[in-house]
Amino acid sequence: MEYFVNKRNIYSIRKVYFCLLFLTAFLNAKPQLLIFTGPEECLWSQVWISEALSQNDFIETVSQEVELVQIPFSDRESRDTYGVDVFPTTILLFEGERSWQEIPCLPFNSTEYIATLREIIVFKQFLSRVSLPAFDLIDLKELYIKAKELHLHQEAQYILEEGVKKEKNTYFLLEKYASLVQCKTKKDPEVSKLRELIKKRDPEDRQAALFHLALFDFKRGELKKNKSPRKIIEPLIEYVKQFKSRHKANVWRAEMVIASYFFNHNKKQAAMRHALHGLEVAPEDMKAHIRRVIESFSTAG
Repeated sequence: MEYFVNKRNIYSIRKVYFCLLFLTAFLNAKPQLLIFTGPEECLWSQVWISEALSQNDFIETVSQEVELVQIPFSDRESRDTYGVDVFPTTILLFEGERSWQEIPCLPFNSTEYIATLREIIVFKQFLSRVSLPAFDLIDLKELYIKAKELHLHQEAQYILEEGVKKEKNTYFLLEKYASLVQCKTKKDPEVSKLRELIKKRDPEDRQAALFHLALFDFKRGELKKNKSPRKIIEPLIEYVKQFKSRHKANVWRAEMVIASYFFNHNKKQAAMRHALHGLEVAPEDMKAHIRRVIESFSTAG
C-alpha cells in the first residue's frame, strides 16, 4: 500500500484511509477484543453485561469486527497478564503485535463504542500499511491529532517523532515538549535542549511558541501547592512584559488567563487591570466577549 502515498502520486491520505474502511475486513485476521468484567458488586461491569454482553445485536455487530472474548473476574491469571485492575476494561489485541490497545469503555454507549472500535481498527491497519516518511507535515498533523483522539498513544508517538524530523516550525516540537514536561523537570537536559530549540525557531512568537511555553510553565506551577499565586502566574506576566509592545497577537490571550487566575484567587483589582489590557490589545472579534468577562468581574460579589 505504500505506493498509494508516494508524494508523486495523486492519491491523498484521505482516499487511502477511506479505501481501507472497505478493504480492512478482507485483508486482515480479526483482532481479539478482551472484555474484563469486575465482581458482581461492580456497577459498571453489570451495565456492560446487561446492555452489551447479553444483547445479541451488540454481540453480532462487534463480532463482525473482532473475535470477542469475555474474561470474568475469576480469571486472575489473565488480569495479571494484562495489568488490569480497573473494571470494566476492554483491550484490543492485533495478530503479530506484542503490545495491546486499551479502549475507553465508560461512559458506555453501545453504538458509540462500536463506532470507536471500528475506527481504531481501521486506523491501526492503515498505519501498518503506509510509510510515515511519505507523508507531508499537513497529513502528519492530521494523523497525529486522530491518533490522540483515539487514545492510540504509541502510534501518536511514532507520528510525533516523524513530525519532529521534518518540521522547520514548532508544532511538533511543542507537542513533544508538552509530553516531556509531564514526566521531567525543566532542568532535565533533554527538556532544556528542546526548549531552546523552540525559542530559536520562533524568537518573535509568530507561531505562538513562546506563549505556549509560558502557558506550560504556568500550568506546571499550578500543580505545586507550596507556590504563591504571584509566583505561579509569573511566566505569563513575564511573557506580557516581553511582547506587549512588539508582537501582540497572543498578549491578549495571556492577559485573559492572568485575569481569570487572579479573579479565582480573590485578587479582583489585579484581575480587572489585566482584563482591561487584554481588551485593549485584543482583535475586534474578541472584544465583545472580553467586555462580558469584565462585566462579570464587576458584578461578582
